[in-house]
Amino acid sequence: MISDRGPDENATVLRYGRRQFVAGMLATVPASVLCVFGLDLLFVPGAPIVLALLLAASGAAGVWMFRRAWLQRKWAIAFDRTGFWWLRGDATEVLPWGTLDGVGIRRRMMAFGGAFRSPPGRWGKAFVLELRPRGGGRELIDISLCHHACERALWRWAPEALLFGEETRA
Repeated sequence: MISDRGPDENATVLRYGRRQFVAGMLATVPASVLCVFGLDLLFVPGAPIVLALLLAASGAAGVWMFRRAWLQRKWAIAFDRTGFWWLRGDATEVLPWGTLDGVGIRRRMMAFGGAFRSPPGRWGKAFVLELRPRGGGRELIDISLCHHACERALWRWAPEALLFGEETRA
């Protein structure tokens, strides 16, 4: 439900977009450096062209990551007595607690397979906030960078009957 107003002044607001922006910037820097090396290799006589093009293509991936991080930098989620708020830049959407069948945090284990499979509890975890609206379906929001704060806010604001706790799924 789109709302003209925002969450209460005592709401718990988590600016997860800013955290993702910083993490995205950390990934963009190496991609940009590889791009510069790739473009430099294009002008070196006898250099492998395929390698130079692959390194330059990493720059395109870096630009895409930067754009995505920049667009999401103002995203936030909030919890208050009304419900769950999703604040995406200028758009504000609220899911009142009464319209949900369940809410909780899901830990997903990312399977890498083979020799690179990580031991449980060390690597490959992603945390998502799962909202189950009435009438079926579900919303999954990546909260990997702020899952502890989100869990505390969820336990504080969500009605106990809606909480399904934390699930682990592969």
